[in-house]
Amino acid sequence: MRVTLKCERCGMAYSKTPSTAKGSRYCTQACQWPTRYAGRAAACKGCGGSFVPTAKRKSLCTGCRGKRGARVEKVCEWCGASFRVKPYLAEGARHCDAACRAAHRALDVAFKCEECGATSAKKPHLLRKGFRFCSRKCSGSWHGKNTKGEKSPRWRGGARVVGRNAGIRRRAREKGAAVEKVSREDVVMKYGRECYICGRALCDKQLTIDHVIPLSKGGAHTLHNLRPACRSCNSRKHYKLLEEFICFLS
Repeated sequence: MRVTLKCERCGMAYSKTPSTAKGSRYCTQACQWPTRYAGRAAACKGCGGSFVPTAKRKSLCTGCRGKRGARVEKVCEWCGASFRVKPYLAEGARHCDAACRAAHRALDVAFKCEECGATSAKKPHLLRKGFRFCSRKCSGSWHGKNTKGEKSPRWRGGARVVGRNAGIRRRAREKGAAVEKVSREDVVMKYGRECYICGRALCDKQLTIDHVIPLSKGGAHTLHNLRPACRSCNSRKHYKLLEEFICFLS
């Protein structure tokens, strides 16, 4: 026993078994395809026909992908000669042979630096990767001006980021120690820029702040208990008292 239905696209009558009749609206796939996949169709680069792209079939229809001996016509970007490649290689094929590819890659292409405006030259394959500056100096200068503050891709509306000092103050409060809001500039202004252990003069990269009496041994996070120290002395002193550390070195 079969059920007679009417196609919603062409109006023709067709029959289905009772188990498949429920939900059936079209007589054939030819009628179903234009309605079901409307707006998603793309042109096949192999045969020129229309098909629905999927993850595996992005530029070629099923027939062209599975067709043995099928070839797609392309034009070489270097010599201008036409050549044929397999359909699944057509999207990335730009040269007819290795000689043209090597000659094109060896040719420098002029471009304008986005920072200083100077004309420079790069290889074509590097320009396709997004090179926009003539040097690292120009790249750093451009990103320094255009990726900070509100222009930064990580901008979150000016929300304060909790830094290392806030974490140290929290640990001091958990241990019941006295806490003051002290910055690096306050410590440097009071005690200078020399390591209080080894006496070496410190630049910004080497300068750290150390607790003379560590927080783990009852020290406070106050200006009186903080001193400038170099990274090496600070990491080696760790949780020791100053007298213990001097004995450890000797």
